[in-house]
Parts: sequence; C-alpha cells; structure tokens
Amino acid sequence: MFTKLVKMTNIKSIGKYKQLGYKQLDMIYTKDGVLETEIQTFIAKSGSTANRVKSSQPQLQCIGGTAAKMVEYHPNQILCKNVGTNYNGKVLWLFNASSLSRKVKLSNTQISFESNGEYVKPDSGIVKYHLDLKKGLLCKIDDNIIFFIICLCIIIVIKNIIYHYIGSPI
Repeated sequence: MFTKLVKMTNIKSIGKYKQLGYKQLDMIYTKDGVLETEIQTFIAKSGSTANRVKSSQPQLQCIGGTAAKMVEYHPNQILCKNVGTNYNGKVLWLFNASSLSRKVKLSNTQISFESNGEYVKPDSGIVKYHLDLKKGLLCKIDDNIIFFIICLCIIIVIKNIIYHYIGSPI
C-alpha cells in the first residue's frame, strides 16, 4: 500500500514526488506505514471516516462529557499537532477545535492510529474526546442576548451623539 520514500533534500527529487501526488515529503514511508513521531499534523473532520483495514470508523468521536448529547456544540474539525515526545517516547499531541462554541470545552482528548507494530497508517487517525459545558456566567448567557445588549449600547451612544450636536427634540 505504501511505497518507500526517504527524507529528501534534493529539489529535483521533491518535484518528482510531488508530481506523483505525495504531499508530506518530510515523512519516511515504508511498506508498513510511517512512524507516529513523523506525523506533524493531522486534521480530523466530522463526517469523514478513518481509512482503516479492520473497520471504517468516524474520525471524530465524542465519547462522553456533560455536552455529549448536544450535537450543535460538537466541533466540525479538530487540528492535532505533534509537539514532541515524552520521556517514554510517546508522542504528545496538542488539540485545537477552532469551530468550538465558547460554552463548551474539550477534555480527555486522545488520538489513535491503526498500527502495524511501530508503524502507523497516517490516514487512519481517530480522535476521541469528551465535550463538557463550561461553568460561569458568561458561558450561560445566550449569544443572541449578548448581540442584543451590544446593539442597544450602540443605539444609546448614537442617540447621545445626535442629541449633543443637534439638541434635544423637546
């Protein structure tokens, strides 16, 4: 399934492999896959399925939390960034969901790839997460109410500016 590639610094070689459709030339591909440490970023999207041999599964899976059943708060995609390894050699990931409402937060987020020993299949990633409601006053106020308050303040400021320059209509 994978073809053998090595890290390349030669510009001509990189151009040749780009023409063949390879996108991430910084990875070392073998017939078994890639090392997980070589995967720099992974984007998990809702509605997309992980390309796995054993079974097809959604890339994003909410597995718990106080907002797990509130589908409107689930993220559309999560960007996973490899930030290095810990003392055991396990890859540490940073997760970012830009489309996430400010009323919820991700917790217990994990990424897994289908593996064949030490090599993983890079397009087989699945992100499992908990979605929890945040606590606090601003998180409980509806976005429409905040928009209404801002509009009301703008109207009052405009009214005061007009009255200051034109004078009171009374």
